[in-house]
Amino acid sequence: MKRSKSISIHIRSLIFNIFLPIWTVFISTLLSPLIFFKNPKVMSALGISWSYVTISALRIICNIRIEVQGAHNLPKSPYIIACKHQSALETAFFQQYLKFPVYVVKKELLKIPFYGWFLKHMGMISIDRKGGISALKQMLRDCEKNLNQNRSIIIFPEGTRVMPLESVEYHAGILAIKKKFPETPIIPVALNSGLFWPKNSWFKYPGTMKFKILPELDKNLDNKSTLHELKKTIDENSASLL
Repeated sequence: MKRSKSISIHIRSLIFNIFLPIWTVFISTLLSPLIFFKNPKVMSALGISWSYVTISALRIICNIRIEVQGAHNLPKSPYIIACKHQSALETAFFQQYLKFPVYVVKKELLKIPFYGWFLKHMGMISIDRKGGISALKQMLRDCEKNLNQNRSIIIFPEGTRVMPLESVEYHAGILAIKKKFPETPIIPVALNSGLFWPKNSWFKYPGTMKFKILPELDKNLDNKSTLHELKKTIDENSASLL
């Protein structure tokens, strides 16, 4: 999806792309002593601070705003959010919007200097995609631990960022979670963030990012129907936001 690039967009994108890594290193260094507390809740102060300033910078520098629809569909914690993944913004938004959430992330992300180190200490659930059944079992144990601590879990079923209107197969992790925790609500979330912070793009485009929180997925669906309905619901609603 091609977008026009004015001089203003070039300049705003340049400023934000310089600001973000500097801010990330600064806040990580400033709050690095929190690691010694070895407490994910204390460490979440870093995630909230990083997210708040990142989202504020998007608004101030790039003129990108956020609108949330369907907030009334969020049940009392804990729950599972299955979200469309079009930009890096999703990793910041939920950290600020929800209360003490935890993400299911690729194991490789934990190796990124500063960013990955803090993900680990914040208690994020990492999964080794090449680890097979043992990795899946470890993910479920980590999910159980966090749900018992009243932490809601965010998972991106596509497993990677996609472009607007792009459709990819969902990973089986969401099915394993549903089977293991059948009474935990699964909340689909649609969005249009890829219009403004596209995958693998240097540019940031002004506008309103919309997050649409949808009604809980039917708990009585079988595995095949679960994936089909989840994907259909998220893709169609994401498309409608374009």
